[in-house]
Amino acid sequence: MENHLTLTELRRKARESLSGNWGIAVLSNLIVGLILWIAPNIFNFATLGDRTRLFREILEDGSLSYRNSLDTYDLGRQSALNNTSSLISFVIGLLITGALTYGLTKVFLNLKRGEKSRIEMIFDGFKKYKESFLINLLLVIFKVLWGLLWGLGFIILIVIMFVGGFSAARGEVSGIGIVLVLCIIGMLALSITYSIFINRYAMTYLIALDNEGIGSMEALEESIRIMKGNKIRYFLLQLSVIWWVVLGVIVCISVMFTEIPALIISALIGIILLMISLIWVTPYMKAANVAFYDDLIGRNENDFDFKLTE
Repeated sequence: MENHLTLTELRRKARESLSGNWGIAVLSNLIVGLILWIAPNIFNFATLGDRTRLFREILEDGSLSYRNSLDTYDLGRQSALNNTSSLISFVIGLLITGALTYGLTKVFLNLKRGEKSRIEMIFDGFKKYKESFLINLLLVIFKVLWGLLWGLGFIILIVIMFVGGFSAARGEVSGIGIVLVLCIIGMLALSITYSIFINRYAMTYLIALDNEGIGSMEALEESIRIMKGNKIRYFLLQLSVIWWVVLGVIVCISVMFTEIPALIISALIGIILLMISLIWVTPYMKAANVAFYDDLIGRNENDFDFKLTE
């Protein structure tokens, strides 16, 4: 479609879908968030005693060096625990993220369209486990591969910064400050362009929900198609919603540059703003994303159905 809703109108649509439904939206999002945090870290919790013991030995020895405080066996065990924990966390996350994201997306899609929505719907993705798992797996693969490409740019900029800093220390170059600033700006630009580019996959779960039986790769390709020319607009929509999060982070960072009395006040304000971001901004953003999707496919009325043509 050529005529799309403005960002203000999309945010209004999101608020309308959440009106009277904030309880479902917040609890659904909170439950999924807790599961995705706790489940992958089960092994971390189980091995907390061993980690604590090793850390205590370091402190009792009076050294922060593993090599000075632990024997080879303990070093190997600590390394094995870290590696095993990371692997288990990754596998568990990979196994459950797709299904839970599918279910949570369904909750917000139903809210937007005025359909019946229940908190237990967050587990509906497990009824479509193969599809939801493959979608998440494909998204992880493509995001990592594209991330490697953007990562090359980061590596180049980091090398330039180190070489420039080393040369400046030896008095071989001048204007290193400008070089460093330009490198930082370059890193920021890379981060933004990567975020915008990855938005091509943002509608994959919604398309899968709207088209039961669609292949995971087909849903991903359709997301790329409908997001063509809309990735920047989607990025701006997200940016316009998360300003509470940014404000909270800024206030928290400012704590480092304040006196003790002001530090306590700033910390409290920062915590409150971050709590607002958890309770309000995240569901709001998800609702805005669904509104954006419905706008993309031309569904501005409740009687429109989007189905892929053969």
